Amino acid sequence: MHADAVEQILAVSPGHVFLDVDRETCPGRADIVISFATHGEREAIESILNDGAFFDVPVRLRNQ
Repeated sequence: MHADAVEQILAVSPGHVFLDVDRETCPGRADIVISFATHGEREAIESILNDGAFFDVPVRLRNQ
């Protein structure tokens, strides 16, 4: 994974933003699930992602 980008996403709100790789929903493929608590956190994460993907891996944003 791209450690710098992961650290930047998690630093949006330590202890409230989480990143997981989902390999079970679609066998043979994966996507990244980013969980967050507030709308502001979502906006910050979206600005980091910029294009809605994480280095060509699909991303799902989930409000907790």
